[in-house]
Amino acid sequence: MEFWTVGQLSKLANVTIRTIRYYDQIQLLTPEFRHANGRRYYTETDLKRLEKICLLKSLSVSLDDIKTVLDKKAFKELLLHQQQQTISSIGEAENTLMNIQTLLNSIEVEGDLDWELLLPLIKRKEHNRDQFFSKEEGKALDKLPKMEKDNIQTKQWINLIKRIEITIKKGFPAESEEGRLIAEDCLLLSELIFQGNKDLEEKFWEVRKSAADSSSAGLYPVKEEILIFLEEAIASLSEMKCKSKV
Repeated sequence: MEFWTVGQLSKLANVTIRTIRYYDQIQLLTPEFRHANGRRYYTETDLKRLEKICLLKSLSVSLDDIKTVLDKKAFKELLLHQQQQTISSIGEAENTLMNIQTLLNSIEVEGDLDWELLLPLIKRKEHNRDQFFSKEEGKALDKLPKMEKDNIQTKQWINLIKRIEITIKKGFPAESEEGRLIAEDCLLLSELIFQGNKDLEEKFWEVRKSAADSSSAGLYPVKEEILIFLEEAIASLSEMKCKSKV
């Protein structure tokens, strides 16, 4: 039978000497025997046990539970429990990432954080889109740009809002060429989102135009002056197209 010292076992398993000594201290991995001088000696069986410990640690299993598993107690139950904990952790991490992206996108739109706008938005559980849209309509609206997402449509929507703000600051009216170009880009984006469903598109914009309804539906609050500009620009574009057909 081959024996290894703590240092040799450490190299074989790629685990620190300090860790192995700690495992011995808590009786998770005890050496095959100890010399009179206190020196520890480990065998192939100990190495395999250490490898199992490392594997279970990589699954985020606690040392107490690892000891239970290695003692052949409730292995399946422990893994099922660990699976549920991991799923829960993933959900929490995803929610954290969504909130971070919402804050980043909000800074893009507002130039700074507006807590009064953001706090209601992040508390998504309080939102009830069902009072405005059917389940089928709700599924279709999942394609909407979302502030918690980092995708092309969301960036397009953010840039659209910023362009409107710049146009308003420069003093250009909604019926100007700049306003009509913005309106045309907005309509193109709407076409991609609503896929020609005009009834849903109109229904959505009615909700969007109401600050209270937008908040209840969990939509990012857009300044009233921006919505008014956009509505007037779309009306102006529509009127120009009608005249060109005459």
